Amino acid sequence: MASPGPLCYSPTRGECTRASQVESVRSHEIIVTTHGSHGVSLAFAKPCTVVVFLLQPAFLVTEFAELASQAGARSCSCHSMSITS
Repeated sequence: MASPGPLCYSPTRGECTRASQVESVRSHEIIVTTHGSHGVSLAFAKPCTVVVFLLQPAFLVTEFAELASQAGARSCSCHSMSITS
């Protein structure tokens, strides 16, 4: 199966309309993303989509993961933490 290509999140680029963002999110089975307002598009994830959030400890918020879950997606958050002695 060919990859559908990268997600299109920038409406300032001419080819990224709301409809193309929704279509792009729905065309992926696995989405790896960072924290940011583009996470709002995850409301359109199709059921069983896997969303992996790569986060800094300062951005451990659950709103976008919850949004994806409400759409039927499954999500997890990964972060790195510095350990000081």
